[in-house]
Amino acid sequence: MIRAMANSMAACNAQQIKLDTVAGNLANVNIQAYKKSKVIFTSLVYQQMVKEQNPVLPDKVPNLFDGTGVKVAVVDKVFTTGPLKETGHLLDLAIEGPGFFGVALPDGNVAYTRAGNLHLDKEGDLVTDSGYIVAPGIKLPENYRQVIINENGKVAFSDATGVLHEAGQLELYDFTAPSALLKIEDNLYLYIPAAGEIKSGKPGETGLGNLKQGFYEGANVDLIEEMTLLIEALRAYQLNTQAIRTSNEMWGLANNLRK
Repeated sequence: MIRAMANSMAACNAQQIKLDTVAGNLANVNIQAYKKSKVIFTSLVYQQMVKEQNPVLPDKVPNLFDGTGVKVAVVDKVFTTGPLKETGHLLDLAIEGPGFFGVALPDGNVAYTRAGNLHLDKEGDLVTDSGYIVAPGIKLPENYRQVIINENGKVAFSDATGVLHEAGQLELYDFTAPSALLKIEDNLYLYIPAAGEIKSGKPGETGLGNLKQGFYEGANVDLIEEMTLLIEALRAYQLNTQAIRTSNEMWGLANNLRK
């Protein structure tokens, strides 16, 4: 009975983390380029049930094991591409495939994001919605008339006379294990060694996605899938709380037995 209560308590703790994770995914379904989280479970230690301690076990089952519950192994980020939505804004960029934009932080470090809702600051630098300059740095003059960013990241603008001028080349970055990146704020990640090798290059090169001008990437959260996971976690939590209640009642009956 005590083992059953302990196993159910461990399962409740694991399912609570899953409930919180799914609720977070649902809360951010409208955030641009948001990447959902996924809970991965693992079993706790197993104990072998030997014949001498369990005389009711049949001889044909010599290697029966008794589990001690479940726990959350990791809460992983899923970096699949979200749906692309057209905005018509020329500085909105979506990455169609793998890759991240690099942005320069005030402390000199480089962070990475897939959110491409870009604009120009007062100096004409191409910056993210949070005001961070997009690496390697693109500057447009005040009198530009139109900006063109092709799928390979080449940036050009037209002046008042309609003549096109090159403004620079955007680059993308990718990692061996992007799910290991350290999240520091919404849609902004820092590199840590666990993310593996850093790869950089022009959009469209091997292993890197293309850019789509006038689009942005939506959250990769599937409402139907998340609601299904939410119901599964809730039912599992309820089942384990009922198991704790039943074990407690059995323990009370055993304690109240009279010879």
